[in-house]
Amino acid sequence: MALFFLPALHWAERLNPFKGMRWSWMAAISFGVALMVWIAVQVVMIGAGSWLQPLYFGVGLAILLLSLAPWVRRHLTAGVASGSSHRVEGSFDAAPRED
Repeated sequence: MALFFLPALHWAERLNPFKGMRWSWMAAISFGVALMVWIAVQVVMIGAGSWLQPLYFGVGLAILLLSLAPWVRRHLTAGVASGSSHRVEGSFDAAPRED
C-alpha cells in the first residue's frame, strides 16, 4: 500500500540509502529479498516439505521484480528531487515535514 499512497515517514526516509527514491521502494525490495532468503534458509535447514515454500519464494520474487519495474521506479521518483511530499493524511509521522 505504501508504494502507491506514499506516506511521508521521516524516520524511514532517514534510513533509506537511496536518497533519490522513496522509502517505500527500498522497503518493498527489502521485504521481497528477505522473504526469498527466509524460504531458502528454511529449505536448507528443514528440507522442502510443502508446496507453500515455492509459492512464498515466488511471492518474494514477484515483490522484488515488481519493485524494480520501470513504471514503479518512475512513480516513486516523481517529486523526490523537487521536494514535494506526497503526504497522506493520517500518516504516522508526528513531526511536520520541512521542505
